[in-house]
Amino acid sequence: MSSMCVKSGKIDKFAAQMKLGLFSKEFADVKFVVGDQKKIIYGHRIIIGLRCALLQKLFQESAARPEVPIVLSDVNPETFQQMLDFMYTNTVQISQNSAMDLLGTAIEYGLQDLQAVVCEHITENLDTEFAATALHAAVYFEVSHLEQHCLSFIADNANEFLESKSYLEMGEQAFIKAMDCDDLNVDETEINKAIFEWGKNGAVKSGTPLKLIVSRVVLKLRIAIFDVENLERIEKFSEAEGDYIPPEMFQFAWKFHAQIKNGRSVPVEGKKWATLRKGTKPLEHHQYLNPYID
Repeated sequence: MSSMCVKSGKIDKFAAQMKLGLFSKEFADVKFVVGDQKKIIYGHRIIIGLRCALLQKLFQESAARPEVPIVLSDVNPETFQQMLDFMYTNTVQISQNSAMDLLGTAIEYGLQDLQAVVCEHITENLDTEFAATALHAAVYFEVSHLEQHCLSFIADNANEFLESKSYLEMGEQAFIKAMDCDDLNVDETEINKAIFEWGKNGAVKSGTPLKLIVSRVVLKLRIAIFDVENLERIEKFSEAEGDYIPPEMFQFAWKFHAQIKNGRSVPVEGKKWATLRKGTKPLEHHQYLNPYID
């Protein structure tokens, strides 16, 4: 008795043939007006509707007047074209420049397969320049697995990441997550410098005082990691820059050092300001801090 099995043909040939249909007006039965440029893009309702529930709903709502174009003014035409490419061929060409727009569009239109493909491309092509943009997108679009991958990459390559200065354009939420990471393989001095430079960049662009720009981010600084000499230097610098590091953080650190000097126990358990990171350069007083846990 013979058994049934499923065999697949050549995907490349199929994709190429489907793409020819995508670029042809022949047999097209829907017209999209896309983006601010009002670019005309043709398509086929049966294919697009089967692939995208949101567009299928738009087709149903406009069924009484199928000749009227569907206006999608909030989508980039090139990104929409990429999305259609994927719907027709299950393949898509992605670059670092287009990946974030495409990820957002895939999420907006409920195309989980396309979202997965874009996320795979991003993770496979992360570098110290691209990681900042990728983390920002992951946080903004709430893609948790991509966020964790980006944070792990940034943590492992923290020196190169900070040297690239790509973090200067990160949104606040993404930058906070990066600066809060225990696994950052870099010393706290470099983290303080990065927070200051990120804030200064934002202050220059917005005209907002540095202290306000970094008010939430600077709380992620592990202030007790610094020894007395560096703490004095950083406090003077902060005062000269408008107290961008809150005085209460320095009060916490000075009290910590005073208690050590007087041989008293220091209750720091659970306090982030007194927790070592992976890249913290060891100092004698670090034995009293919360250890880094891999």
